[in-house]
Amino acid sequence: MATVSPTRFYTDVLGAELRNPRWSWGAHDPVTDRLYLRVWEDEIVEDGGASFVMVLRNAARPSNGRTERQRHLDLFVAGAEAYGVLCTPDGPRRTDRPRKIRGFDSNVLLRFGRLNELPKGLYAEILERVPLQRVMRTPSGATSLQADLRAILRVKGLTETERDALVSARIGQGAFRTAVLARWHGRCAVTGCGTLNAIRASHIKPWRLSTNAERLDPANGLPLVATLDALFDAGLIAFAGDGSMLVSGRLSAEEREKLQLHRRRLSQSPDALTAVYLSEHRVRYGFVS
Repeated sequence: MATVSPTRFYTDVLGAELRNPRWSWGAHDPVTDRLYLRVWEDEIVEDGGASFVMVLRNAARPSNGRTERQRHLDLFVAGAEAYGVLCTPDGPRRTDRPRKIRGFDSNVLLRFGRLNELPKGLYAEILERVPLQRVMRTPSGATSLQADLRAILRVKGLTETERDALVSARIGQGAFRTAVLARWHGRCAVTGCGTLNAIRASHIKPWRLSTNAERLDPANGLPLVATLDALFDAGLIAFAGDGSMLVSGRLSAEEREKLQLHRRRLSQSPDALTAVYLSEHRVRYGFVS
């Protein structure tokens, strides 16, 4: 089950902001034209050899959530991709109050197919259960940075010093950057470039998935020139335990040549702490560990 709130999961992980955290039943990401609809695990049924989950219950009483769900289903019918965020309710369905979310699956989404009218309402066919990483949209640098900085400002109980340290770490500055560069002798960990204006000190484990301690941990950082940093952040390259570069099959041979990725490796073997983060990165983006 998830350790983040549903609102933050939608905004920070899926990149699809809930219109209203109190009554929204899902969200639409206009960039990818994907829908992420909240559904309940106890409303999955079998029909004709296929699995379906309820997406709109028959009900006479209107509500903001119901109106928005109907609009989302109209987008689905018009061609938008739709996925289900599978939630566990706080108890059996009741008529005197809305259901509350006790927990939800933050690792796997349901990919939806056709809609089917059944006696209790409208159901979506579950085509498959897909790992979150397969459908996550990697936000642009600017969008991701803005969202992460807003998230820092929302955290309660931080001292001004702690907040400043997190902000500096997120933008690759301050003590975090200094410590990361020190671990790699002030140079890009791959090219050996020492032009600091060209080097980004960013996180191996994504900021949105890290604890505050991991966000400040220099072992969770690599200094890379901007092009390699962007490729690493997008999961197009990774590093094996011995430091050799792994290149995603999503990059053609021509692109690999243009980006000069042949036989690249880290300038030194990663230490034990960094090796753990690099292993998680390989798993996250589907590289053979």
